[in-house]
This record gives sequence, C-alpha cells and structure tokens, in this order.
Amino acid sequence: MNTRQNRKALKWLSILLSVGAIAVLYYELKFFDLLLGVYNLEIRGKRIARVSQKTLMYVMRSHEDEDLFTREMEKLGWQFYDQYGRGYLFTKQGEEILATRSQHLGRYQVYEIHNEKYFNYMNGAS
Repeated sequence: MNTRQNRKALKWLSILLSVGAIAVLYYELKFFDLLLGVYNLEIRGKRIARVSQKTLMYVMRSHEDEDLFTREMEKLGWQFYDQYGRGYLFTKQGEEILATRSQHLGRYQVYEIHNEKYFNYMNGAS
C-alpha cells in the first residue's frame, strides 16, 4: 500500500515539476530577450531597442522621454492616438494596437505590444 502511494505521489510531483519547468522556460526566454535589449542599450549605446519580434517588446532607459517610444512607432507607420495610464494606443489604417509600459530594475522601461496583427505585420505577413 505504501509503495502505491509513493508512486502516485511521484507521478503528481513529476507533473507539477513539468508544468513548473514550462512556466519557468517561458519566463526565462522572455527574460533572455530583455537582456539582449539591455545589452543593445548599454554596450551599443542605443536609446531604444526592439527586444524581439516574438515577444513584441521595446526597452529603453527610464530617464529617456516617453516620446522616444512613440517616435519609434511612428517610424513604423503607427500614429499615437491616446494614453490610458500605462497603456498607449496607436492607429494605422483603421487598426489599433495597445502597448503597455512597465518598469524593470528601476533603470529600464519596457513597452510590450499586445496585438496579433502587429506581430504578423512585423514578420512580413499581410
């Protein structure tokens, strides 16, 4: 009886560890992309860096003006429309996208874009 309970506990433990590993891997991949963006800021001297197309993030130093991000989006054809707290709305040809700002380590602002159509646009799909 004790062996059966041990097997069942081991099975549940392995399931929980697998789910945890998947969650950590997702977080670490996003964190790794963010580190590459910080590298571009600190080592290469950029003022703003697109972190990755798969995560749709931009990173810049906290002391930089927020207009730097909106100008970067305008280079891609997106016009700043409105701001709601940490959210920035942009429009382009009737489409809207939302970018949210977050603070990391007190030194960096991260803008993450939440829109699948923007992702497809950045990857060349129409």
